[in-house]
Amino acid sequence: MGEAKWYIVNTVVGYENKASMLIMDEARRRGIESAIEDIVVPTETVKRNQRGKKIDIEKKMMPGYVLIKLIPSDALWNMIRNIQYVAKFLGISNKPSEVPQREIDVVLSKIEQVKKDEEKTNIFEVGEIVKVMDGAFAGFSAIIEDINSTRNKIKVSVSIFGRETSLELSSEQVEKSKTEQQWWFAEGNY
Repeated sequence: MGEAKWYIVNTVVGYENKASMLIMDEARRRGIESAIEDIVVPTETVKRNQRGKKIDIEKKMMPGYVLIKLIPSDALWNMIRNIQYVAKFLGISNKPSEVPQREIDVVLSKIEQVKKDEEKTNIFEVGEIVKVMDGAFAGFSAIIEDINSTRNKIKVSVSIFGRETSLELSSEQVEKSKTEQQWWFAEGNY
């Protein structure tokens, strides 16, 4: 057997996970699952408002595409092409084109970066008191109004001279506030 290489499979949009599951199921059924090293559906988690509630939804970073690392063979390529929801391999004239490892590394590092950014924004909650650490409003306390984990941005409200001012900051520009300050804000003392 040869060395496993990365390829990109074009799928029906919205059925990337189903296609990857069907590929693995068929490979297991045929006893050739060892020829498939990895299947990646690049996703990120985004918060959406649904009926007034914030919910987490998994969004595809590359809709209609699945990354697959496999040991190339005509039999495996034909098996994958015939899977429901699979349109084709990306390539030239019916021959799948190998994707260089450096390009896959870029995609995988972007996935990891998105997950790290999500973790940074997921430590905050709407309504929470935070302290602005950077920019013109450094040192001010603010209340979180909205969180956009996709863009790694947090919308906060700062009280300046008795008036509320909305700001959009990155999650690196704010930090969690102390509980005494949260009590102080909760009582309306700002």
